[in-house]
Amino acid sequence: PARLPLFRCAGHPSNGGRPALMAKLDKGTVKELSGVLQSTALPTQARTNAAESILALTKSEQGCAALCSAGALHAIFVVLKERSIPPELLRPACRALCNLYKFDGKLVAVVARLQGGIEALLEAVRDHCASGDQRLLQWLLSALSDVSHTGSNTSVVVKRSGIPLVLRVLLAHLKTEQLVLPCLFVLVNVARTPAHVPLIIHEGGVPAVLAAILAHVNHALVVRTALSLIHALVQADAAAPTFAGDGAFRVLLAAMRAHAGAGDQLDLVRLASTVLWRLYGSRHPMGHLLEAWAQYTPAAGSEAAAASEAGDRDGEAGGATDGGGENTSSAEGADDDAGDADGDALEVADAGTAAAEVPLPRAELILGAPLHLDDEAPEPEPTHVDGPTPACLVARCLVADAERLVHPQGPPGDAEAGAASAEGRALPGYVPHDPPVLYDAHGGARVTGEAACAAAASAAGVQAFPPAAAGSAPAAPLATPLTPPLRFSSAFESGNLRRAIRVREREYDLVLSCDVNTRGHTQWFYFSVQGMEAGQSYKINIVNMLKSDSLFAHGMRPLCYSTTAARETGVGWRRCGRDICYYQNEQPVRPGVFASPALFSSSRKKRAKDKADAATYFTLSFVVTFDHGARAPNSAGTGHRAAVHAASEEETAYICQCYPYPHTRLLDYVGRLQRNPSARARLRVDELCTSLGGLAVPLLTITDMEGGLGLSAEEVRARPVVVVTARVHPGETNASWMMHGVIEALLSDSPVAAELRSWLVFKVVPTLNPDGVVLGNYRCGISGEDLNRNWAEPSPAKHPTIRATKALIAGLAAEGRLLLFCDLHGHSRKKSTFMYGVEPAGKNPGPMRLHEKVFPLILSRLTPHFSFGSCSFKVLKSKETTGRVVVSRSFAVAHSYTLEASFCGPDGPVDDGAPEAHYAIRDLQGLGHAFVEALHTFAQPSHAGYNTALADLEAMYPPKDGAATQGDGSEEEGADGDRDDAPGVRRAVSVRRKVSATSNGNAAKGKKKQSWESDAKKRKGKGSGTAQK
Repeated sequence: PARLPLFRCAGHPSNGGRPALMAKLDKGTVKELSGVLQSTALPTQARTNAAESILALTKSEQGCAALCSAGALHAIFVVLKERSIPPELLRPACRALCNLYKFDGKLVAVVARLQGGIEALLEAVRDHCASGDQRLLQWLLSALSDVSHTGSNTSVVVKRSGIPLVLRVLLAHLKTEQLVLPCLFVLVNVARTPAHVPLIIHEGGVPAVLAAILAHVNHALVVRTALSLIHALVQADAAAPTFAGDGAFRVLLAAMRAHAGAGDQLDLVRLASTVLWRLYGSRHPMGHLLEAWAQYTPAAGSEAAAASEAGDRDGEAGGATDGGGENTSSAEGADDDAGDADGDALEVADAGTAAAEVPLPRAELILGAPLHLDDEAPEPEPTHVDGPTPACLVARCLVADAERLVHPQGPPGDAEAGAASAEGRALPGYVPHDPPVLYDAHGGARVTGEAACAAAASAAGVQAFPPAAAGSAPAAPLATPLTPPLRFSSAFESGNLRRAIRVREREYDLVLSCDVNTRGHTQWFYFSVQGMEAGQSYKINIVNMLKSDSLFAHGMRPLCYSTTAARETGVGWRRCGRDICYYQNEQPVRPGVFASPALFSSSRKKRAKDKADAATYFTLSFVVTFDHGARAPNSAGTGHRAAVHAASEEETAYICQCYPYPHTRLLDYVGRLQRNPSARARLRVDELCTSLGGLAVPLLTITDMEGGLGLSAEEVRARPVVVVTARVHPGETNASWMMHGVIEALLSDSPVAAELRSWLVFKVVPTLNPDGVVLGNYRCGISGEDLNRNWAEPSPAKHPTIRATKALIAGLAAEGRLLLFCDLHGHSRKKSTFMYGVEPAGKNPGPMRLHEKVFPLILSRLTPHFSFGSCSFKVLKSKETTGRVVVSRSFAVAHSYTLEASFCGPDGPVDDGAPEAHYAIRDLQGLGHAFVEALHTFAQPSHAGYNTALADLEAMYPPKDGAATQGDGSEEEGADGDRDDAPGVRRAVSVRRKVSATSNGNAAKGKKKQSWESDAKKRKGKGSGTAQK
């Protein structure tokens, strides 16, 4: 008592007379404060002053550290355990405890459990829950929510009847936001332990939480916390059905509507959507969106069948089975390889559950694609269109999905909907459940009546999306007939559409086919539409996309082709769609399973870039308006455009991801080139091999042939060779348009092409995966494997095209003639055009440093569509079996590349003042022309262009001090550090000498030829063995 003035610390008037923070802070002072606080013999005012002083100290880290080390926590819990403690003392003690928890939550939680602090807080809440001091009750609940964040502490809360106590406080103060929030926080902590979930439900936690959402539906933090609690509750299968009787569906929908307007609370809307669909799925098992593992059986007696049978005997092949049965080794291995590529394939935990759901989806390869004009709009088509923000669109789409789930017959607040419900009929424009399946690629269903729809769905073994209403009455008859539905089809070459389902009068859910022999790779779409009304807007939802990100989320728009517009205006493919939205939906990848970690193997989970995409699909949603109706006007037309569409006057629209380039178009183009007299002296077409599906794979050789200009066969065979391939991934159609430009430029009469044909030989394989192109696959071939992941050891039974191409390259490399290899691709996630190369392995690249960057730098200076900054030369371990890496490392080729063109367009405007636009066909062909022009600079006999680019690279990437390392000095992942690069150096120098020699006059040919032969003999004697290996 004598030292009491020390602790009172008479406050300054500006501080309201409150105790001020002491200037001198030491451990002894803190201990004295703690002693005064817990001493019941002292007056209440003295203890309150000590509590206020401790609270002031908690506002700094130095003070918190001193309090934690000097027994202040113990003193606070002693105060909390007292009976009939005055509120003026309890309030600063609780506030100080909350501040100390922010400083060291783990320590506070442990001390609270060991010293009975949790029981003391519960008793204090019980004593003050009915009092009018809401401020004190708020701090008590806040302290309780802080110290109960660990599993052991929540067990104490449960044992001391904390759940009913917190729920009682929640319902008693339901309108007070400051008290509802800490109550919800405590319940969230308790629900983290699955064993406690039934206790919360048993004590009436479900209606209490739903009531809290309704009471504070516009308060984002309260709704988000309550949704987190419900999400934890519904993870238990037995708990989810209990929500049905509490109006949970409508409460969650109300929360989604309240926060979907501006799109700034997208995470809240997504959480509510996840909870709603989880509740729905617990009562209505989800339908099967995926097709079964589709097996393709080659025709009996064909080469593919013989190869497949031989492969089966050798234990290698798995592309065919009898009767459409499963082949687990083939399919799982394919998905594993493809998963390394983009993370969009699936590994199936138990293959037997979906082995034989439906018959073979494709009994044969459909050859014959629709005839389309290549004419385009004269002006570039912009990527982004004016409209809502992407976040707002996603929120709206999630709400629309939820509304369709909860109110399949129309919104209950709508007057017309109320009248329709009273009369026992459905609201016009709303399709009763189950929605009709209008098209099924497997069964060929094309139906309009409800009975026929149900029969088709039953025959196909499918359920609609969504399969039923959430607790609503059975479907009522329609008030007025719906308009005739659209007619969909993908029964043509390269088409991809598995199923079309009508969910609203002018809204359709579409399901894509997986790549044959896989359960994934749903990305490429290409289908036709008929029966549309002119000027009407239709909403299209592609509901089973697998990639976690897409260019459709960054401004890309789908393509649409109108037969009437092409006939009347001569314009073919145009960008279409508005309100384009790419978002994660709530349809589980495996039916009836929600985010189960047992779905996927550990290797899949390690590779996944986004763990969420392992559980549910993604939806591409857009609204398209058709300018022409079902019956086009009678227009005669003239010339080629009239011949293209003379077969039918009915309007047909085609919608696809990227400009299609079917295999039959390639064969027609190659045939026309062969019939061109001017191309005979510079083009030879051979058959590289036969694909697994029995299709011929053309090999184009482009150069000045022997005899055409007085050249001998030996002179032609001495030229260096450039190998260019494309369409190893069949859905990357933009690669074929680039290849079209490459072939067109090489066969032209330009001086650049003429010089290149006199210097080099070009081996061109336009399509490495013709089977996948014809089938409408996105990434794989018939065997279900990504061919670009099988270059290391290609199987003659499953990868004949890769094996033949690699054998061709190996022969050229053994002769020392391989100058450059490039594989053309498309990219679905990045904008612009760029290259992937292979930097030299090891920490000391030696004389080949930066040589792999020369060609990309030259190309970037010839076209604004190519971005050198987007290029990458690192080699990840998952990419070591791709074409560019295998060619570079197996045959010591420094210039081995993958050329990637975006499905969308350049990253930003190409010209000043112009909007960001999509790539048109002319742009993709122009990239092929620029590729040829870059080869001309790259292969100049004088080496001027090559040396200039190399000098610029030396300035851009100076070597580090003390070592001649690669630009950034880092070693690539998975690189073979002790591989000898000397053969690669000798080969590059040798091949470049050959390029130099071919341009000199006839007088010097003999001497130069001797130098080539001498150099070849030296190289063969010294390094050919290592190179062949």
